Amino acid sequence: MLSARIRCRPASDGVVPLRPSLAGGGLDPAAAARLRPVPRSRRVPWAPLLIGAGTLYCLWLGHVEYAAYHRLAVQRSALLAERTVLLQRQTRLKAEVAYDSTDAYVAAAARQQLGLVGPGEVPLAPVTAPANNGS
Repeated sequence: MLSARIRCRPASDGVVPLRPSLAGGGLDPAAAARLRPVPRSRRVPWAPLLIGAGTLYCLWLGHVEYAAYHRLAVQRSALLAERTVLLQRQTRLKAEVAYDSTDAYVAAAARQQLGLVGPGEVPLAPVTAPANNGS
């Protein structure tokens, strides 16, 4: 197992490892000689990759959230339109109930639907003339 980190310094032909001190419980000289650090040209640039992946994730998440927001906004406007129609209907029905409870409506309904007359009124019924058959 490796218990110490290898420090590196630049050299003309690449990166050369420095040997950790043996007094501090570091690596033995044979193990340190076998280790070769990765040259700088072969290292993967993790920071830009992670930032790019994070940015793409945030854009995707934002798109999903915007789609949900847009769907809710459409539902809200449809419900507001339906609410307006229902409030108008409620107002009309309240006015109709208020009129239906008046004496004028009761008297008109009695005359039209039941054929009743008020006191002192004479009912008139239309009479049709018999048809002449030319004889």
